[in-house]
Amino acid sequence: MGGRRLIGVGAAFLISVALIQGLVFGAAIVPSYQIQVRLDTQGHMLLGEESISFTNDTGKTLNRLYLHLYPNRFMDDASIYAREKGIDNYDSIFPAGPDSGYTFIEELELDGVSHDYTVDDTIMRIDLKKSFPPGATIEIYIKFRVKIPDAILRFGHDRGNYYISWWYPRLAAYDEEGWHPYQAHGTGPDEPYDNFAKYQVEITVPQGMAVGATGIRESVAQNPDDTKTLTYTAEHVHDFAWVADQRYKVQTASWNGITIRSLYFP
Repeated sequence: MGGRRLIGVGAAFLISVALIQGLVFGAAIVPSYQIQVRLDTQGHMLLGEESISFTNDTGKTLNRLYLHLYPNRFMDDASIYAREKGIDNYDSIFPAGPDSGYTFIEELELDGVSHDYTVDDTIMRIDLKKSFPPGATIEIYIKFRVKIPDAILRFGHDRGNYYISWWYPRLAAYDEEGWHPYQAHGTGPDEPYDNFAKYQVEITVPQGMAVGATGIRESVAQNPDDTKTLTYTAEHVHDFAWVADQRYKVQTASWNGITIRSLYFP
């Protein structure tokens, strides 16, 4: 592999997730995400599957789980985000006019068994059929698709440029005060209160697209359908974000054995 590869991304977009894998963290057991996602550039969709391994290290028995569905903040003008952001601000966000974004859950399984759930705006709630005791681990499988809005944001697309953050179903934070299933708001701090986690993510995009993402690029596989699949890993990060565009130029440099890739518009 020739050493670690860290990603730097330009082109008027900054992946705000810090690559802080070398920092020292506490003993908390962080959730582990394995995600496979395909970018559909015709329908501006993400077609994904994820497996989340979640160990209950809260010291308490849990009877429910909460996940964020952040793309739902663009579902329509009745969402909490839209009401708080205000229609007057939409011209700067949606230069071509308001465009919807959402997450649709196709399947949910807990430990291999189909399970019910409810969705309230940007929050998915799972009432467990049996208690989840301290020290136990639950495996969450979700098949989902996401509509990417035509918007100039950290989640959106604009003239063939894709900015993908806050895009997959992700566990809400839990601390000494309990769960924090905060809705996505249009006011206040931009960064949500969420877990740090570790990730293995496979991103499939059309050939010719340059991709920049959180973490270490482990491999690139060429597919027979004129696509390619890039595999990334990241540990102890707050989000897994990525960008893709046919027009990006790529430069690489080496520093202390680390290969740094920068993406930018010519």
